[in-house]
Amino acid sequence: MRTSFLAALFTAGVISVAAAEDFSRYGLDLKTTPRPAACAPVATTLPLLLRRGDHVCLIGNRLFERAALFGDIPTTLYPVGQQEEPVKPEGAKRKPAQAASFSRQPAAAAGSRARPNIVLFLADDLGYGELGCYGNTAAITPNLDRFATEGLRFIDCHSASSVCSPSRSSLLTGRTPSRNGVFTWIPEGSPIHLRTSEIALPKLLRAAGYDTCHVGKWHLNGMFNSPEQPQPDAHGYDWWLATQNNAAPSHAFPTNFVRNGTAIGKVDDYSAPFIAKEAVMWLREKRDAEKPFFLAIWTHEPHDPIASAERYEKLHAAIADPEERTYRANITQLDDAFGTVMQALDEQGVADNTLVFFTSDNGPEGAGDKGPGRGLAGNLRGRKRSMYEGGHRVPGIVRWPGKIESGAVSDVPTIGSDFFPTALAAAGVEPPAGVTLDGVNLLPAFAGKPAKRPGPLYWRWGGMVAYREGPWKIVVDEKLEQPELYDLAGDVAERTDLAAREPERLAAMMTRLRATTAELAAEAPEWPAAEKQRERKRKAAAAPVERSNVLLICVDDLKPALGCYGDQAARTPQIDALAARGVRFDMASCNQAVCAPSRNALLTGLRPGTLGIYDLGTNFRRAAPDAVTLPQAFRAAGWRTEAIGTLFHVGHGNRDDAASWEVRHTNPKASAYVLPGNQPPPDTAELELYDHQADPAETRNLAAIEPETVAALGRLLAAEPEPRLQWRPAREAASGNR
Repeated sequence: MRTSFLAALFTAGVISVAAAEDFSRYGLDLKTTPRPAACAPVATTLPLLLRRGDHVCLIGNRLFERAALFGDIPTTLYPVGQQEEPVKPEGAKRKPAQAASFSRQPAAAAGSRARPNIVLFLADDLGYGELGCYGNTAAITPNLDRFATEGLRFIDCHSASSVCSPSRSSLLTGRTPSRNGVFTWIPEGSPIHLRTSEIALPKLLRAAGYDTCHVGKWHLNGMFNSPEQPQPDAHGYDWWLATQNNAAPSHAFPTNFVRNGTAIGKVDDYSAPFIAKEAVMWLREKRDAEKPFFLAIWTHEPHDPIASAERYEKLHAAIADPEERTYRANITQLDDAFGTVMQALDEQGVADNTLVFFTSDNGPEGAGDKGPGRGLAGNLRGRKRSMYEGGHRVPGIVRWPGKIESGAVSDVPTIGSDFFPTALAAAGVEPPAGVTLDGVNLLPAFAGKPAKRPGPLYWRWGGMVAYREGPWKIVVDEKLEQPELYDLAGDVAERTDLAAREPERLAAMMTRLRATTAELAAEAPEWPAAEKQRERKRKAAAAPVERSNVLLICVDDLKPALGCYGDQAARTPQIDALAARGVRFDMASCNQAVCAPSRNALLTGLRPGTLGIYDLGTNFRRAAPDAVTLPQAFRAAGWRTEAIGTLFHVGHGNRDDAASWEVRHTNPKASAYVLPGNQPPPDTAELELYDHQADPAETRNLAAIEPETVAALGRLLAAEPEPRLQWRPAREAASGNR
């Protein structure tokens, strides 16, 4: 099929003889190929839309001058799943995912069309003028350019802030950052975070039956992967791979990714390609194919510190400035990651029932002509952090086959907070009751109609405010004292301040701006300012520490036969009162079903396997002479420690651990246990498996039903580490003194 098609193009004169020589590496010699029936070439433009059954390609003498852009020719000619494997020369390297690979596939199930899948692809610091489809003729962004021809391109699209964290918070809540509380970018360790009281989009979609996944940058808390603040799963994500802020140390093989709460170390690719692979893996292997899905892909590219893979740098080899070349390659790296995900949607047969939205979190970084910040804002004034258009007007492209006309362009003003109500409307999910939303449903705009927006567009950051009603926009300091007024309908570059010419309009808009600012401030949370927080820390460090007393009551062989645990016959009013005043754990467990190992673990924080204590009779200090106990730590810090009863159950008639207690009220006639030698639990070939959440009584053994889980737990048991603390008998044996 390939030979005849290429020959047809050659016969029709679309491929010249000189260009045909480039096909020799595919084992095809067009110079000697018979001329088949006439095949008239069709003039067209980039990017091309390939559908199943189409044998269409843009090809010609100039194709081979830009072969690096389009990759191997057979990939360009045939949709994914239909192309033949190209014959590559030795050492041939992988080319970027191809624009021509976005083949339309039938939906996986007709019944699922009522609830579309939703993909949010967010770039970091991508300016309005970075992509070919937004007028950058030098850009190498074939996947996004093609995507724009398949859907709707917004030319008046805005992020909700001119910096990253606030923009991200608005996408997930539908509320302006000044209302939801994430009103500035979040440094590591900051108290600012997206609160769980803000009802996030993935949480609502998950409740409606969606499978949910986030991959890439997070930047919605300061205490990342810490129980002190909500993490992505707390906002509704079933699967997540993220970093707190930027890829570190750069986009090249970053080391700071965390997957579902576990740090994964150095990764095997550059950032955007890596998170694209994670998204594809989730689509293929982890998601529930019976459910619709919401997938958020938030790249680090092209945020500084920038690093681009050699395969993308080579595409921009003509750029002499190395920083400029690396930056442009970084945009292509981002584009290739986008193409990888779009290709996976096709391969999974879900593309026709998936709403995909691509945008950026704010305008471009840096000056644009020096340093690593080479992003482009087009002809707009301002860049990242600015309240002028270049700070927040960004690319915005949406595709929803069958719902959006291909190649459409819209001048409807949109903002990041619009994504929340739009996604909910597409999924048929009602917005949360009693919650003020600033975003509006854009589904009418998808159909070429106006979107009803009852309120203004509002931005605030860095001591400045921007406020827009229709085409009229105010830029003013946050004290609202020095306003500028622009008419974006004729002055999108904001060159002419009309404040003096339009005093009545300005006065009326300023009145409404003050009211909006006051309304937002009334709802926003009060975060401690960074300097105030540091001052409190300094005072706290200088002030004497108020020490609490600690009382530990350890009971022997007590099942949860207590009134506070549901035993109607129990008469335990004191313990029940304690539970009512404190916290009761329903899933608490001891470390081992024998007292001595359990008590030793409780008072050292070390597992029985680490201590090397498994039975009742082993002397604690003889087995683990180097262990530091909890009372030891308190005693060293100045606490008085007392023990009543036998706490450690040390075995062999000893009266407990002398190093731990200042005062010991123990039984001098404690019975001595004379038992077989201390041995770890025997290996067993037959494991039982129980679901404690559904079956706390352990009445149903699930081992036969969940063999993979049993095998995984078996591997964990087999990997039980050797005791970290060397037994004293072993030391004595080593020295010949045993």
